[in-house]
Amino acid sequence: MEFRGVIFILFLFLLIGVDSNAFPTNDLISKLPGQPDVNFRQFAGYIEVDENVDGRSLFYYFVEAEKDPLTQPLTIWLTGGPGCSSVGDAFGSVGPFIVTKDAHGLQTNSFSWNKVSNLLFIDSPIGSGWSYSNSSSDYNNRDDSTNKILLTFMQKWYEKYPVFKSKDLYMAGSSFAGHFVPNLANALLDDNKQSKQSKFNLKGLVLGNPMLRKKLDEIAKIDFFFSREMINSSLYNEIKKECNAIDENNYFSSIKTTWSAKCKNLVFEADLAAFKTDAHNYSPQKLFDVFRPPCTENELNLNLTKQVPIVSTEVDMCLPLRVQFYFNIPEVQKAFHGNRTNLSYRWQGCFTANFKYNEADKDLDMLPALKNLLQQSVPITIFSGDQDGIIPTEGTLQHLEKLAEELNIKLTKEETWSFRTKEGGLKYEFGDLLKFLTVKGVDSNAFPTNDLISKLPGQPDVNFRQFAGYIEVDENVDGRSLFYYFVEAEKDPLTQPLTIWLTGGPGCSSVGDAFGSVGPFIVTKDAHGLQTNSFSWNKVSNLLFIDSPIGSGWSYSNSSSDYNNGDDSTNKILLTFMQKWYEKYPVFKSKELYMAGSSFAGHFVPNLANALLDDNKQSKQSKFNLKGLVLGNPMLRKKLDEIAKIDFFFSREMINSSLYNEIKKECNAIDENNYFSSIKTTWSAKCKNLVFEADLAAFKTDAHNYSPQKLFDVFRPPCTENELNLNLTKQEGGLKYEFGDLLKFLTVKGGIIEESGNDCACVDSQCWSGADYGGRASSDGLDWGAGQTLPEPSRICCDARGKS
Repeated sequence: MEFRGVIFILFLFLLIGVDSNAFPTNDLISKLPGQPDVNFRQFAGYIEVDENVDGRSLFYYFVEAEKDPLTQPLTIWLTGGPGCSSVGDAFGSVGPFIVTKDAHGLQTNSFSWNKVSNLLFIDSPIGSGWSYSNSSSDYNNRDDSTNKILLTFMQKWYEKYPVFKSKDLYMAGSSFAGHFVPNLANALLDDNKQSKQSKFNLKGLVLGNPMLRKKLDEIAKIDFFFSREMINSSLYNEIKKECNAIDENNYFSSIKTTWSAKCKNLVFEADLAAFKTDAHNYSPQKLFDVFRPPCTENELNLNLTKQVPIVSTEVDMCLPLRVQFYFNIPEVQKAFHGNRTNLSYRWQGCFTANFKYNEADKDLDMLPALKNLLQQSVPITIFSGDQDGIIPTEGTLQHLEKLAEELNIKLTKEETWSFRTKEGGLKYEFGDLLKFLTVKGVDSNAFPTNDLISKLPGQPDVNFRQFAGYIEVDENVDGRSLFYYFVEAEKDPLTQPLTIWLTGGPGCSSVGDAFGSVGPFIVTKDAHGLQTNSFSWNKVSNLLFIDSPIGSGWSYSNSSSDYNNGDDSTNKILLTFMQKWYEKYPVFKSKELYMAGSSFAGHFVPNLANALLDDNKQSKQSKFNLKGLVLGNPMLRKKLDEIAKIDFFFSREMINSSLYNEIKKECNAIDENNYFSSIKTTWSAKCKNLVFEADLAAFKTDAHNYSPQKLFDVFRPPCTENELNLNLTKQEGGLKYEFGDLLKFLTVKGGIIEESGNDCACVDSQCWSGADYGGRASSDGLDWGAGQTLPEPSRICCDARGKS
């Protein structure tokens, strides 16, 4: 009878089931001090991780998902350091609350991950947060022991919360969690293979600025400093050499290299130089965000009765200190069920006095651990804040490219991602399982401040920024530098394309040309100020003007041989310039890129465009997003352009038929076939003299009074002391030719009939000002009263003249 009664009771249990919400009541947090009301529960407490060692325990904080927690996945969050508190991190990152400004209460975190998942924060290793052991040796942590303890923790935690064992499991963390998370994930998968009970239902990893290859992350930091001109080239090159990081192969093989004392000292010297400080005043916290200052000294010396101030930046750099203040309030510790052993030290977010971690383990390569997970079809997403100076974005991307190469995974997608219409950063996808996202700092416009132009003399007020400066184009040759002028688009520069402008000559300044053609300003008539250019291309694009080759404008070299320029050397230097310019302004690497120019830029622009495309094929990193070229009066085949000039003169009766026929005969240009084949023909001295004679005859002058500037516009005299009075009266713009979908050619009429000057021609979606009456490309890229273009719908050009 008694036996049948027991069976009946068991049967009732099976029918009714156990309350799936029966989590450990001792760990339930009724309410944290200063906490707003919420509709989810929180639990916190200890899990003993070794039954044979009394007091070896990890502390945890568990938060239910806001809605339907039993249908949502579980996400484990582990913070790095090593030695930082994941539980404390919850109150300044992905948890449900943020500590208030007065550090005595909490406010809801609108970006909390518990909106979509249950969250479990674990203080690990021993000595982090409130996790402790009664054995002092347990505070000597390393990767293996930490991972073993974490595996035991997870097994025991699921015994407390069995309902989550079947739920989807995600693992996440930042910094040194680049060790903790992959190691634990592999341990869970290994446990699945050995266990006959229910399995860990691992679905994916998310890592933020993870430390994966410490020495290489240090080298990436040095690259990061140098690309932003925080250290000089001399120190940079010395570090790269001394630390065995000259080339890419060494860069990736150097992970097992033992660094010399000199290497370590140089790296520290770079830290000091980057932040313009000395060893006495330096704080590693400066590296957390290289563009924002850490908390000041008076904020670091806190006590439990002092209200914590915050730095007046968009990102609160003192939030960790406010968390530390809050966690040391006795009522908070009691509500958390924390510090049950009354630890001898105050709660700290990171690095308690007793904590130690094996230095050799910090240098371990984590790519094999990630590789093993990917081979078992575990998705991995890595995000990287682009202002982190400890584990820079560039280094992490290189690690993942190396990992993808080892797994023979190709980069399948590269694009920008956005949040609420604002661009958030770049996204890279390597196949279906590996993703990498860059995350812009709040100050995504943090371009090199040293190059920022506050205001040019005589400049009107504008709503865009300008930058100018030098890019060193050869690290091995001191002083080989190109000068640039960068202008933001008038509206939403981070959503607009980038257009590079190169002026011809060769040898003319593109930067100077900006102030007489497509740039935002035109020099005023008195030459002492600037006025806005209503046809500036920065109405629709960011603009980059580059003084190239060496010797043009302010571009220079300390080596005299560099002034002997040619197409190949110029192009090679321009390619290097672009690679380094994008390091200074990385946000534009993903933007659409257009290239434009005039005159001899008919060489520069196509050559550079081809070099960028070739670099795309060879590079494993992000590509140049080239979208198109625009060329004005380009020099494409110089000798044939000279012959075309002679035809131009003759057709307008500027030279007689006798001279014309003699030139056509002597210069091997009698018929069309010769005309186009003669590009490789060597002209005789007589031919050259006849062509010059035609120039003199065309302008009715002699060699003493002749100026090549007359060719810039054959119907207008070169500039005199009195400026020309220009007007815009012509309506017909010229002719347009289209060769398929990709090649277009537009002629632009001048104003000789009505004696007008700078004519603005509206031709479909092109607005091109001025005409080159010389029948050739202008020598200096300025068509003297001409040369202004605007790739915008024609209505803008026409509206500007009241003719929409």
